Amino acid sequence: MNAQPNSLEPQYRLTIIHLAVILIGVLALHLFLRTYAGPRMLMGNVDWWRAMAAAMHKHGFFNVWTPYPPVFPTLFYGLYRLAPGSAIIPVWQAFNVCLLLGQAALVLAIVRRLSPQNGHGQPHAGLIAAFAFLVVMIQPRSLVLLGPWMDQFDYLPTFLLLLGLYLLIKQRRSASAVVCGIGIMTKLFPGVLVLVALASLGLKRGLRYAAIAAGVCVIIAAPFFIVNRPAFLSTYRWSAHRTPWESVWAYAFPGRLSRDPLANLPEAAHSPDLIEIQFAEPFSTPADTTDEPGIVITRPQLVTILTTSLMAVGMVLATVLLARRKRAGPDTLIRGALILVLIFMICSKGFSSYFIVWAAPLVCIAYPGAVGFALCAAMIVLSNTEMMGVFARFAEMQGNEQNFRHFSRLGSPYVLFWRSIVYREMLLIVIAGHQIMKLWKSREIIE
Repeated sequence: MNAQPNSLEPQYRLTIIHLAVILIGVLALHLFLRTYAGPRMLMGNVDWWRAMAAAMHKHGFFNVWTPYPPVFPTLFYGLYRLAPGSAIIPVWQAFNVCLLLGQAALVLAIVRRLSPQNGHGQPHAGLIAAFAFLVVMIQPRSLVLLGPWMDQFDYLPTFLLLLGLYLLIKQRRSASAVVCGIGIMTKLFPGVLVLVALASLGLKRGLRYAAIAAGVCVIIAAPFFIVNRPAFLSTYRWSAHRTPWESVWAYAFPGRLSRDPLANLPEAAHSPDLIEIQFAEPFSTPADTTDEPGIVITRPQLVTILTTSLMAVGMVLATVLLARRKRAGPDTLIRGALILVLIFMICSKGFSSYFIVWAAPLVCIAYPGAVGFALCAAMIVLSNTEMMGVFARFAEMQGNEQNFRHFSRLGSPYVLFWRSIVYREMLLIVIAGHQIMKLWKSREIIE
């Protein structure tokens, strides 16, 4: 009668250890950010979107382009027209909370469908993974705004990626493809689901999945393309001609810009007049780097071709590796999605510090409990030390000795900025490599 409780006791002890390590890690992370990062930054990017929506209202919704695909600009413009100005930030924060809770629920649901052989065998593994994700994302002292205070919209495409993956695991392929298409038109990286589907569903069903996702993209893009094709294409032409930023590629290929931490960072253009100068007219390829404030663009360079080629090769190889699995179970789908997202991040010519939220929920699923928390916490620390370099350099340029001393306590601006970027790249490569090794070894146990 007592054999079963005794056999379960080590598993529950492991669960308690995971929770204890996560809580200690939370305290350590908060202490680090409180000591070195300082008070929480303002949600300045919301003002940028407010100015963008004002320009859309003035010039016509389809006549103003943004650096992003059309889903979120459409949502924000609707919020701008319907809600009073004072309600925009509270609504944005509530939206963040809903997306975080939605991602945590999907983390829980996905982990419950994974096999115990991959580290998900302890009781309440899904709850631990969801808890680890939530507590690592809620960082009120982070210089890279996270949690309810995040002023970027990347929680939305990350939620769509997770939702599409969950639906794919549940064999609801058409619904997953629709979600994938919406995700692509929000930000490109949810498109990795198409490759996961092609590798796991077989050629016929994979192509059907890709066709549905492409059809959704066409439906969303059609009004913008038909009404104002130059403005719609400006989004993608601008991205192709933008110089690398916050990445190893920015250091290797600085172009006509220096390796100063502030050199490749576009200034936040919040004034309606400046927004109109940049985005109310279709983008035209400049012959050289422009000096317009708020935008940094160059001609297509070797770095664009190089990074795109590396990304394509990496994703094709990863897809082929996935396709060689004789049985594509939930573990394989999760591993494949994480590998492809990491390849997208590693090979992107630009890497804004908040891009870490793309991989965070997948990491918490693939590495349940304390390990997933530790990897996400490491990414947050590196993103914050990178921003310390930016703020220290900015304070140095302004002659603000107090802020300079505060943000440069861990090193000089150049050392903090570039070393953090290199270490982050190495961390992503290590995670991707480990997942590839596990995926490769899994072929030996699949009949």
